[in-house]
Amino acid sequence: MKYNCDIIKDLLPLYCDGVCSDASKSAVEEHLEECCGCNEICKSFADSSLCPVIKTDEEENKVKFMKNVKSKILLKNIIFSVVCVAVTVGIGFGVYRLCEVPMKGIEYSEDAFTLADYGENMAAIKYNGRDYAKIEVIENITVTVDGEEKNCCCVRFLENISSKYITKGENRRALEKGGDFGFSKELDYVYYINDGWTPDEVADIDLMRNKMLDEGVLIWSKE
Repeated sequence: MKYNCDIIKDLLPLYCDGVCSDASKSAVEEHLEECCGCNEICKSFADSSLCPVIKTDEEENKVKFMKNVKSKILLKNIIFSVVCVAVTVGIGFGVYRLCEVPMKGIEYSEDAFTLADYGENMAAIKYNGRDYAKIEVIENITVTVDGEEKNCCCVRFLENISSKYITKGENRRALEKGGDFGFSKELDYVYYINDGWTPDEVADIDLMRNKMLDEGVLIWSKE
């Protein structure tokens, strides 16, 4: 060996504390590569200090291999977590779309709906089913009857999977607030249209009027 063990042992505390000169550091590391005894002493210092322990090529390879394995496992876990979150969000959005978005009109019948009277100025149409998703209303449609212009509105109730099987009246208004669909008795006629209406019909008052008279069910009349 190039250096005496006693000299190296004297230098080890300084080496472990990182305060020795570059020349002393190189001498210690060169000696530790050849001397198992001094290397063990250095390892004992490393247990209680920041002393760098000289590793053999085999040990270095093992460390690199384990780091590589851990990195791959971490990457797989991250990818798996991201995929799980994406799948969960996708399923949740799909369930929402299935339950909330597809809506269809509730067909009018005297069993399905009740007409409620609230005195001189107010009346309401109440849905008797479990719940509905929303109400669509078209107002200010005029028709001429016996030379007089009459003010009408069209209404329809819609349902979806959520309102039919999940919610329990969350969309409803209390009866004292006008029922499910409250309207003023200033109206002359209220029609219910089962199949609803298109944007073109809403934009063209004549088309909407024809739709109401041809397909609508008269559910309330002022007369």
